[in-house]
Formats: sequence, structure tokens, C-alpha cells
Amino acid sequence: MSERSQPERPASSAGTDPASVREDAESAREDIEAAREAVESAREEAQTAREDAERSTQPDQQFGRLGRPLRRDSPFVVGFLGALGVLLALGIVRAIAEARSVIVLIVVSLFLAVGLNPVVEAFVQRGMRRGMAIGIVFFLVIA
Repeated sequence: MSERSQPERPASSAGTDPASVREDAESAREDIEAAREAVESAREEAQTAREDAERSTQPDQQFGRLGRPLRRDSPFVVGFLGALGVLLALGIVRAIAEARSVIVLIVVSLFLAVGLNPVVEAFVQRGMRRGMAIGIVFFLVIA
């Protein structure tokens, strides 16, 4: 709403002058009209917002109406999950087959570490530092 400044009137004519009454009435009409326009604008914005909200909650009609959801025991779901399980098993087997050489190296190194640890411990008990004991055992095994 627009606020209008009222013209200053002398105290003797306190609203009894017909011209000032007309001005006040005209000013009030203009304020009412401005308020109506603001209300109409707000209603249009609200309607637009409602329409946008309805469009966003409705599913996309490009592919047609949605059907019933699938049950877990339906043949399609069972077949899909079975095929997915088979593909997962094949992927795991293939990954292990490709990593086989690395796995073999890790297993051999574990056996060597467990097998040579008593020799290293014997050197450590005789007062040798562990790093030096490991170095000696390493060169004895390599040579």
C-alpha cells in the first residue's frame, strides 16, 4: 500500500471542508485500488506456485501410467537377482584368477617368514640386533 501524506489543514476547518473530504475520499479509493491490485497479484503468484507444485509431484507422463510394483517372489525378480548373483560370482572368480600370481607370492613369502623366523630369533638371543640378524639370514638363504 502506498502511504500518502495528508495536507496540513488549519485547526478551524477540521475535516468539514467539502473539498478536503473529497480529496480524502479520492485518496482512500486510490489506496483501496492499489490494495486490490496487490491482492490480485499475490493470488496469481499463489496459483502459479500451486500449478508448479502439482506438476512436480505428478509422474512424468512421457512413458505412460505407472503399473503395480513387483513382488519379491515374482519370476522376473527371482530371475533378475539370480542372474545378478551369477555375474557377481563370475566377477569374483575372474578377479581371483587375475590376482593369482600375487596371491601365490604372498603365500610363499608368509611361509618363508614363518620358516626363517626361528633362525632370526636365535641370532637375536645371542645378542645380535634384529635388523642385522635378518640381513644375515637373507644373505644365507640367497647364497
